[in-house]
Amino acid sequence: MKKASDSRTGHGSLPDLVYPLARSGSLSDALHVAGDGAATLAQGSAAAGILLTRQGLELTKNFVDRAQEVRREKSAALTPAPRRRKAPSPGRKALLTTGALTALVLGAVALYRSRRPAHPPIAPEPPRVRPVATDATASTAD
Repeated sequence: MKKASDSRTGHGSLPDLVYPLARSGSLSDALHVAGDGAATLAQGSAAAGILLTRQGLELTKNFVDRAQEVRREKSAALTPAPRRRKAPSPGRKALLTTGALTALVLGAVALYRSRRPAHPPIAPEPPRVRPVATDATASTAD
């Protein structure tokens, strides 16, 4: 883009939003100036939107921080002073240790029994190497 010409006023110099029209007065020059003006207007609107978004986010962050600070102050005012914790008595500590060890042993026994294969059923007679002769084959052999 070209630089905008500065307009001289009594209060100082301000950049123009629209470039001055060339002396030729052609339609293409007028359309070019109108397009530059629209682009400049869009850039200004986008910049204003970004600025407002940043300000809104900053205000929201400050609001959230302040709300959390107030919540902490209220909870600190409502919370009683921390109590001193007692050391567990030796009997209670021994009971807890015994209970934990008992649970560990029972779990190990249950795991062992669940993983141990079952014994096969007892056979009615011992195994044989030769096939069993039925009554029909035994009578023919005699």
